[in-house]
Amino acid sequence: MIKVVIFDAGNVVCKSWLDTARKYFSKKLGISREEFEHAFHACDHDSAVGKEPIEEFVRKLSGKIGREIDFNEFIKFVLDVQLNKNVVNLAKGLGKKYTVAMLSDDCEPNTSKLRNAVKDAFHEFYFSNELGMRKPDKRIFRTVINKLYTKPDECLFIDDKSENVKAAKSVGMHAVQFVSYEKLLKDLKNHGVIL
Repeated sequence: MIKVVIFDAGNVVCKSWLDTARKYFSKKLGISREEFEHAFHACDHDSAVGKEPIEEFVRKLSGKIGREIDFNEFIKFVLDVQLNKNVVNLAKGLGKKYTVAMLSDDCEPNTSKLRNAVKDAFHEFYFSNELGMRKPDKRIFRTVINKLYTKPDECLFIDDKSENVKAAKSVGMHAVQFVSYEKLLKDLKNHGVIL
């Protein structure tokens, strides 16, 4: 029986700021979106697991691309939290019957901004930069399960990335891939979650 529902943030609870940043900076810097994203993912690990500040990440990203990225301009995208209101309201409603948590890969200052924006809808927050590991590392799921004092099969995890869904299932959690709000409602019902 499901007792805990765990949501990813980017492209589930809120729009991914990376999508907006990729579109903007690829156009501004005259590179493809794929090139920007490749450089981003080649540089983001240390900031995502809390080993370096975001300023250092932006410096590395500029070096990888070979073009200067203005930090103040970049941080505006990081701090622009655009909530999926349907999902936030769903989490708030589920919170009356279940423990509702967030598990997301991100870095400061976005984690503080996001936590503040949805603090009324979630009981617990777990961010990669605070835990020192990121999805799809199986350890992050086990850590969250332990911190929630629950069992894997009592948890339902929701993420937009198939590799994270697969990793959650591999540790014994129930997991669904977020495609749309409507599909999520069906998936929750199929797992016996009372809406």
